[in-house]
Amino acid sequence: MRDWTKRELFEEQQRLERLAHNHGMRKYWHTVKRAKENHDESGTIPAQTIIKTSLQRVADEIVAKCAKSTGQRSGIAAQYIRPLRPEIVALITLRVVMDGISSPRPLTAIANAIGTRVEDEARFTAIGDETLRKILPAIKHKSDYVHRHLAASKYAKIDYADGWQSWNKTADDVMKIRTHVGIFCIDALMTATGLITMVTQKAGTNKLNTIVATEENLKWIRQQHTELLELFPEHEPMVYPPRPWTDFNHGAYYTDHIPQMPFVRTRWTAHKDILRAPETIKDMKEVYDGVNANQNTAWRINPVVLATLEHYYTNKIAAAGLPYQDTIEPPRCPLCGGAVENPHPCFEHDKKALEKWKKQKLRYHKTVLKNDSLVELIGRTLATAKKFVDYPAIYFPYNCDFRGRIYAIPENLNPQASDYSKGLLEFAEGKKITTPEALNWLKIAGANHWGNDGLDKKPFAARCAWVDVHEAEIRAIASDPLENTSWAEADEPWQYLAWCLDYAAYLADPENYESRAVVAMDGSCNGLQHYSAMLRDPIGAAAVNLAPADAPADVYQIVADKVIDQLKNIINNPASSPTDKDMATRWLAVGISRKTTKRSVMVVPYSGTQLACRKYIGEYLDEKIENQISRALSENIGSGLSYLDIDSAVRDAFPFDSDDYDSDNPYSTFKAATWLSKYVWSAIGDTLVAAKEAMGAIRQIATVATRAGIPIEWKTPTGFHVFQSYMDLSTSRLKTILQDTTIRLSLNVDSTELSASEQSNGLAPNFIHNMDASALIKTVAQCKNINITAYAMVHDSYGTHAADAPILAKLLRQEFIALYTDHDPLLALGTTIRKKKPDAELPELPAKGKFDLEKVSDSLYFFA
Repeated sequence: MRDWTKRELFEEQQRLERLAHNHGMRKYWHTVKRAKENHDESGTIPAQTIIKTSLQRVADEIVAKCAKSTGQRSGIAAQYIRPLRPEIVALITLRVVMDGISSPRPLTAIANAIGTRVEDEARFTAIGDETLRKILPAIKHKSDYVHRHLAASKYAKIDYADGWQSWNKTADDVMKIRTHVGIFCIDALMTATGLITMVTQKAGTNKLNTIVATEENLKWIRQQHTELLELFPEHEPMVYPPRPWTDFNHGAYYTDHIPQMPFVRTRWTAHKDILRAPETIKDMKEVYDGVNANQNTAWRINPVVLATLEHYYTNKIAAAGLPYQDTIEPPRCPLCGGAVENPHPCFEHDKKALEKWKKQKLRYHKTVLKNDSLVELIGRTLATAKKFVDYPAIYFPYNCDFRGRIYAIPENLNPQASDYSKGLLEFAEGKKITTPEALNWLKIAGANHWGNDGLDKKPFAARCAWVDVHEAEIRAIASDPLENTSWAEADEPWQYLAWCLDYAAYLADPENYESRAVVAMDGSCNGLQHYSAMLRDPIGAAAVNLAPADAPADVYQIVADKVIDQLKNIINNPASSPTDKDMATRWLAVGISRKTTKRSVMVVPYSGTQLACRKYIGEYLDEKIENQISRALSENIGSGLSYLDIDSAVRDAFPFDSDDYDSDNPYSTFKAATWLSKYVWSAIGDTLVAAKEAMGAIRQIATVATRAGIPIEWKTPTGFHVFQSYMDLSTSRLKTILQDTTIRLSLNVDSTELSASEQSNGLAPNFIHNMDASALIKTVAQCKNINITAYAMVHDSYGTHAADAPILAKLLRQEFIALYTDHDPLLALGTTIRKKKPDAELPELPAKGKFDLEKVSDSLYFFA
């Protein structure tokens, strides 16, 4: 690796930024990425090719449909389409569909977009060419269709008095007409081209109709992009320390060649105005300093982890958390074994076979879309890591979200990303391990990454002992990770591999080795920790490790144990119904663990509900099945069994049916999650009384503000200004037909009123997130004072060198205590509302308990 002077690195950084702007491949990727993000892909080269080759076929199908459409619903659309040129309607349809072809989109949204554009075509056809020629120059500078549409409509109405009354209908009727027109056009496109298909998914008790590209179409588009670009992200790591943030608009990258990000990512113009104000910038000095300290951390690429990840990726090894990459063939007919075409004769007389095939087809689409996305993401991460592997240090510029949480700006590869992304990174500067405490923290980090059998929840002594027992295995992994692959079984395999390399190097030369491993300590359900502290709740404090204990408490397991007791009582109770007994038996066979309840407990501080509880239990079941499929795939390599053979075998043996297509199935995963959510929610209520009271008070504060018609603003203990203003949507229902199938859609219309539900549901999570952001920033401020310079911070996970871990552990406890002894954030939140609305009747805040916050300083497992 060459030696760089400081000046050379700065010039290299500027060169990389210029290269990002000038390199043709990068410009293409920038265009493609932006097109995907903005749902504007119709202008990309592959999409243009599809549009040109499909246009006439779609136009001909639109003409044919209009000729035979006399029914009530199809006739509604046809009467508005017939006066227009079919080629124009076909072009509108193709452009809207191709704009978001790379990702699934709700059918309703696509239909409305097509209908709106078809109406625009009708309007500006009626206005006449001469007037239209006058309008066009005034809208050319508008950046997207929405702004061009608004400007053109305004000029047509005000300057030229075209008298257009939106098809002479009420707003609700117009939305329905637009949707009927859009569905009509989508139906023509599907019949004429086969470019897209509709996937119906369960969303609670409702069905969500989603349009996705067919697998053949999606693969062709991705192949075209791969041939036209190198996979590079827009905002990359830096080889020179990032430009310090000084205000809302200035920081991070050095040149104008890289699109500048703001210091705070916020959607609201009013919030941006607040954040730009000089007095706000002054208030937020501590936040600016904290973000600058994080982005000044020097990292480097771990070459051994990079080589190992590239080997696994290139050889399509579906292990260590990497996705299945071999071709997944679409499901065949369960009766004849042949490929399924429309219509398929076997299904005309056997509806059960059709239903079985539909379930497999839905799973096939989900699996392919998920796997392809993950494969593409890993490929981009590898490309970035390979580009920067030879630099002595790289840096990640950061900014904040609207709650004050800090995020790395570069995508794919960064210290806050996936396990393999974190595993690729190590601190550029090493530090010697000179104390027993520092060595213990290094061992604890390795045990935490391994995690299996609840190792990361055991006492520190047990974690350190585990490392000592497995020393020979750790050395073997470090010597040859491709031969000694036990690391791949870890909970966090790539971080564990990186740790093994570091720890083995320490063992080889403990006196001189400078450790570069990230030693991270995580909060125990951090949202509940904040609630327990602000309410001085002794029960919650004990459950989430605010209170000292000989072993770590596990609130997720506490709730899980209560659920297990409830299920056993159901089975042993003669009065229990046979259905309940059977359901309880099946659930115990699946296994109730901390993972079953973890997400449901985690969301309680963030406006969690029983409905959310049901959702997360369903996701737990899906993950349980996916993990069993992954293990079965590994065990059947070379057996000749296809992915879907293994997939079906695992699902058939599972206690619950993972296919939710049949809502009457009493043992579907949806029904199973719904049934168990009652008992999980009850156990949560018994365990987290004070936290639910606090959350209820926060929701009431939001309700008071919404009724007063004011957005919610408050200032955090770090001086960060938070702003929340979610607007309402009105909804109407529509019944229509697509591909001979009747479907029911919900149409959302924008409102100018604050949304009572979103303001209420959003305030609790936003409030808690700004509190964990405040704790992090204040901890970094103290670390800076004693010259700690390396930070791996992820909201409620604090990381640094092993050598500095003991002092970080002390300071984060110190700052957490001060956060709730020097401040009363819950009271301050209500006071902020009262300043804007003096007569506001705010709820009475929950009474505080008798927990002594100073005890947090003695709690080993508070962050562990």
